[in-house]
Amino acid sequence: MGRLSPQIVAKDAERALLDCLLQLSYGDLPWEVAILHGSQMNPTSRNILRLREANASISHNIYRTDITAYLCSDSDIFFLYPEPVGDIWSPLHAIVKELLPFLDPHQLVEKKLFTFHDVTHSYEHLFHMLRSKISLEEAYKEVHNIANTLKPSSLEHAPYVWDPSLFEKALTQRGSRKEQFALVIDDDSIQRQLAREVLCAEYGVVPAPDGYEGLALYNAYAPEIVFLDIDLPHLDGLSVLRMILQNDPDAIVVMFTADSRSKTLQQALSIGAKGFVTKPFSASNMLQHAKRARAAKMV
Repeated sequence: MGRLSPQIVAKDAERALLDCLLQLSYGDLPWEVAILHGSQMNPTSRNILRLREANASISHNIYRTDITAYLCSDSDIFFLYPEPVGDIWSPLHAIVKELLPFLDPHQLVEKKLFTFHDVTHSYEHLFHMLRSKISLEEAYKEVHNIANTLKPSSLEHAPYVWDPSLFEKALTQRGSRKEQFALVIDDDSIQRQLAREVLCAEYGVVPAPDGYEGLALYNAYAPEIVFLDIDLPHLDGLSVLRMILQNDPDAIVVMFTADSRSKTLQQALSIGAKGFVTKPFSASNMLQHAKRARAAKMV
């Protein structure tokens, strides 16, 4: 069996990976598997993982590698790749950081929530692990549906339920962590990538493609600043802004807008947005607003 094309396998991932393992032989290229044990994580991290899987958050990094990602129904993710000649940790680190942006991949390794396996020596273990997952597939039907229910299309008319106790923990962690985070909520992938490139020198940048995922990330991790698009599908920017400020009055939220004279933007500023950036935005303009917002919070 030769090299695989980089891809994400989400449908019947357990069976697909098992079939792939059955095709591997000891005479072929040596293969390795890294496992992100989502099923063993706390409910908050597991739900964020499912949300970001549903929105294909890792696709940008996967397609630059020789890695195939198998998204299992119990939230475990198997990364299969040929034994690397060079550094495999960097792309894996980027992929895991994209899925769980507020967690340190090194700490996940220390806690054995992210493990590495040589296929040749761990073949039997991996084989039985996958067979067990497949035998429990019926029991996981409800879990299979969770990712779908978390998609914005199915939540279009449902309010977001804020978890105050979860947010209190997030605030505590925000006060002690070394890295500052910027949450960018925009349904345009190009705008999210541009924002990441502009802000990455000063922030750990966390992208969210819709308001529901943005609220879930803010609720769970309390980022230092939010860049929020006004025109979002399913849950508009004003609704997201109100929910954030209702639960965190000191939140720094900067709006993205195509029209600086729109009534909607004026409404956002009256609700409590700290500023706005017009599209298409320049790097200097965006950083200027970010620095102003940070300075305002320090006053």
